[in-house]
Amino acid sequence: MSQHLRTMVVAALAVLAACALPAAAPAQSDPRPYHLVSPIFTPKDATSFTVLMTSGDDASQSMLLRRYDAVGTLLSSQAVTIGAHGSLQASPVAHSGAPLHIELWSPSPAVMARITYTDSSNVTQRILEEQWLRVGPERGLPAAVAGLQGTAGAIEAKVDGVQGTANAVQGTTSAIQGTVFDVRTAVGGLAPKLDAVAADVSALRGVPSPTPDARVTTLQRDVTRMRNELRSLRRILLRRIPARRR
Repeated sequence: MSQHLRTMVVAALAVLAACALPAAAPAQSDPRPYHLVSPIFTPKDATSFTVLMTSGDDASQSMLLRRYDAVGTLLSSQAVTIGAHGSLQASPVAHSGAPLHIELWSPSPAVMARITYTDSSNVTQRILEEQWLRVGPERGLPAAVAGLQGTAGAIEAKVDGVQGTANAVQGTTSAIQGTVFDVRTAVGGLAPKLDAVAADVSALRGVPSPTPDARVTTLQRDVTRMRNELRSLRRILLRRIPARRR
């Protein structure tokens, strides 16, 4: 079971990698290998927009705030620095009203950004953190997909833990079956003793006695009841033991 699940995880990661990776991607040498890419948006003509950037890193981060038009032409590139666990707000120059997108190049993945702008209808719009695409250094693989590779080991560990629990349960079941078998053997061993007691009672009944002894009748009745109860217990055990083994 563990090996089967591990194989399924590896296969899923391979499919994701095959779909996301380019055929011949060059190695990343950019000192800012993490890129946050915004969706395309269109500010109102002659207006600017605001980018709020936040870093969760323990050190200051030097980043590039870059603007691209709809065909990928670089419009501007601005160097910005965010202190450790700090935030920074930037407002690039006014735009012509054509579609564009923003890229934030960072040396750390612990960066988030949000855009606020006014559209052509004078309505304030926001591009939130979860709408950005985060691209990591793994040959351009989106960081969300690359994270699956980092969690594969944790998934395998959980699978191994489930397998260990299943083995422990199986051992407990075997112990219960052994106990039930011992009880069945003990019950079977009582049957000859009860038969001997019944024979003794029958012998006592055959001895002539001027006055019937009530104790003999009581003893015989008790023995008969015990034999019936033991037979019922044996039938129950015979039905349940095979069911447990299945």
